[in-house]
Amino acid sequence: MQLNTKKHLSVPGLLCRCFTLLELIVVLAIVAIALSYAIPSFNETLANAHLNAAADDLKTHLYTARSEAIKQNIPVTICASADQLTCSGSNDWSRGWIIFTDNSSVLGVKDGIDQIIQVHQPPNGRVSLTADRSHARNLPQGFMN
Repeated sequence: MQLNTKKHLSVPGLLCRCFTLLELIVVLAIVAIALSYAIPSFNETLANAHLNAAADDLKTHLYTARSEAIKQNIPVTICASADQLTCSGSNDWSRGWIIFTDNSSVLGVKDGIDQIIQVHQPPNGRVSLTADRSHARNLPQGFMN
């Protein structure tokens, strides 16, 4: 008769494939090092995505202003706006913009008879959009003035 001196805590017939604590710590250290390199790159990618989205929004609204000018057969202006009601006169487009009919005597400025067509809220706060102009006026023929 043989005496079995080994004690098993597992179910008979099943193999126990476990990690030791040391192996687990090594794997976690490798993952932490890999993430320390990946996270800054991901933040840069995310910032570029926000910037591209804001620039695409502005480009889309420039096209919208042009098409509204052609469709309504009147001048339409898009301008930077801090309050989404009037033009700010600034070349900082980061705080939003408005598109409005520009049929009044003061061109490029929203006044009493001009109607707001569309309002765009400020893009993501981490994005700064500036241009060399505070507004762009589209003529009914489709040209910018």
